[in-house]
Amino acid sequence: MEWAKVIQSKLAIWITNYRFVANNSKGYYLNGNPIDGYFGFGEQNVNHYSGKAILLSPENKDIKNISISRIHTTRDNWRWKIENLEEIPKTPFLISSDFNLEVIFDGYIELIDKQDVIDVLEPDDYAYAVVSHHFFGIIQVKEKQKVSLIAFSSNPESEVSSNDEIWTLEWDCSIGRIKVLYNSHSAAK
Repeated sequence: MEWAKVIQSKLAIWITNYRFVANNSKGYYLNGNPIDGYFGFGEQNVNHYSGKAILLSPENKDIKNISISRIHTTRDNWRWKIENLEEIPKTPFLISSDFNLEVIFDGYIELIDKQDVIDVLEPDDYAYAVVSHHFFGIIQVKEKQKVSLIAFSSNPESEVSSNDEIWTLEWDCSIGRIKVLYNSHSAAK
């Protein structure tokens, strides 16, 4: 799948939690999932980004000037370090260099015609980066067969629909088709 056409940004990392960098009031160590399945810096295979970035969640959309690097720490293994940011949004949120991104879906789906890529029978704290022909996003198993999805797109016409097929970016294979159960994003409009 040519998912690079769906993910336009050079920077795309889903942040799940963070902690302060010791002795640095403007720095944080970030935990999360790289949307590209590798480093979070897109196809350019770089480990650093400086400049304006969007910090996007279903509740907020902020554009900040940041400096972010992929680093190795003895305590956390590989993480990201963000600097020059006095305040960080409530997690989870997406950091991206695509300023046109919007949240197009925030709700629950069911996987149908699923492949044996993830176990949907057991709730899981792990977030999986996924992509379709129209969006990219994050899924998490919340209850038996019930999966949460937060989906993003820079195309205002994009939407998440039942029968969309999604792929995992971590393993670059199909997870299956989806059935939309509930979208709180459309309910809020």
